[in-house]
Amino acid sequence: MGAKSVEMLYCDFSKATNDADFQKWLGYVDRSNSVPGTYFFAFTGGDVRFLGPTTTILAVLIELQLNGQRVGTSRVTESNTAGNVHSELTMQSTLDLKAGDKIWLQIFCMTPGGVAFLYDNPNADQRFNHFTGWLLEENLAGIL
Repeated sequence: MGAKSVEMLYCDFSKATNDADFQKWLGYVDRSNSVPGTYFFAFTGGDVRFLGPTTTILAVLIELQLNGQRVGTSRVTESNTAGNVHSELTMQSTLDLKAGDKIWLQIFCMTPGGVAFLYDNPNADQRFNHFTGWLLEENLAGIL
């Protein structure tokens, strides 16, 4: 897959990989614009930190946005902790998207005062937070 196109192949897995008919080249699909279809998105906040001790409720909330509208929310909370706590936050969503739709995550709420936050430190190769998406089914007609 290149930046603007994807090479499309058909693989017949009933044949041996060295068989001449195992793989058939179908052509290229232009990917210069976003592709309409059904997508799966997943987010993992691998290290949500809550600084304690505390008897109050601490929270981190994340929103999945589609063109500026919330389409998903995930939260993690902790309370009555004896010390610092590390938790995880996950979210998955399957969405039908049109060409030009924009998807992103944003932090909706974190307990103020720096006592609740998502931790990541790419300088120390500590990347705990991941957001990814896959095209499950392309709508070749462009009609959803």
